[in-house]
Amino acid sequence: MSTVEKTRAHGYSFLIQETAPEDVFTPEDLTEEHRQFAESAASYLDEEVAPHLEALEKLDRDLLTQKLKKAGEAGLFMIEVPEEYGGLGLDLMSQVVVTEKFGKYGGFAVAYGCQTGIAIEPLLFFGNDEQKEKYLGRLATGEIIGAYALTEPGSGSDALAAKTTAKLSDDGSEWILNGSKCFISNGGIADIYTLFAQVEGDKFSAFLIERDTPGFTIGGEEDKMGIKSSSTTVLTLQDVKIPKENLIGEIGKGHKIALNILNLGRLKLGAGVVGGAKDSLKESINYGITRKQFDNRIVDFPLIQQKIAKMTAGIYSSESIAYRTTGDIDNRIALSSGETPTIQEKMDALEEFAGECAMNKIYDSEWLDFVVDEAIQIHGGYGFIEEYPVARGYRDARISRIYEGTN
Repeated sequence: MSTVEKTRAHGYSFLIQETAPEDVFTPEDLTEEHRQFAESAASYLDEEVAPHLEALEKLDRDLLTQKLKKAGEAGLFMIEVPEEYGGLGLDLMSQVVVTEKFGKYGGFAVAYGCQTGIAIEPLLFFGNDEQKEKYLGRLATGEIIGAYALTEPGSGSDALAAKTTAKLSDDGSEWILNGSKCFISNGGIADIYTLFAQVEGDKFSAFLIERDTPGFTIGGEEDKMGIKSSSTTVLTLQDVKIPKENLIGEIGKGHKIALNILNLGRLKLGAGVVGGAKDSLKESINYGITRKQFDNRIVDFPLIQQKIAKMTAGIYSSESIAYRTTGDIDNRIALSSGETPTIQEKMDALEEFAGECAMNKIYDSEWLDFVVDEAIQIHGGYGFIEEYPVARGYRDARISRIYEGTN
């Protein structure tokens, strides 16, 4: 569905042309349906995540799986999935407003974002009909959890340098995979993995691997600095055999899958960190109202007020570019040739605004780091105590400048 009615924006056009203010999508332009999705997400988080956050932070993976499946039951995975596969078939903005709400719980937000993004999107945009029928609806409802295996010990941002290999069996019926992956979000809880490997040494390609496939080993949980509510593991493949039909897309075209999915992930990451920054600001203001020094609330001291003002300005600008970019992409899709945009038309729109998606990721994550640092400073020594939410926010924020492509 269209979120805006305006002249089509083009990728990077903001650099070379003026844009009328009324043509820039802002949160004030959200529809009632968008707001209802945001409220549903907030209610889910208050009821299902907040009361169990301490256990989730202590690596209770059964609980993590349970809460993710609850999100699926609440319809929070199916927003962008087409109706023919059991989804709602809504616009990107509907997903972004929900992603922002999840941002206040950095670790759990990673688990959620992995399911709705890098788990569902490779199938959505590049899977064939049979693959979609088999997996997409089950991912949309939360019946199964997904993960995305791209990074390797020797290849991070240089993803195409992956060493994991895939070769056809002698009879041509199976792929045989060998190698390893690391830093895999949802790695310890997933049922299905989109995994990248080299065919014939230099044909970067994508494959679907189910959890219980012989030779496929899931390592233990990484002991991370932050985002502890999420699962992160290594994966090892030793003569893993999967059906020939488990290739996603074309041989040698895995880069199109990897890079396009990361583009969209960067935009959603930008929106998510806006939610995290807003939460840190709220906690800082609340603390500043209750904390007194020299018989005055610290929020009344000019220097604290300056900190809060700069935090607010950074959040405002981060929110602005996230919603503007999302609005431009949705508008580009809505102005496609047919009444119902095709998957290819959606992909074309995402490719056109790849630069803006990357800018969101960098700009918003840099501001998040500033905001959480100031939140600790406003709390003083109490900010260093895990009892206060800003301590978790500070730890969780640091990864945002690294994953989805380092800043």
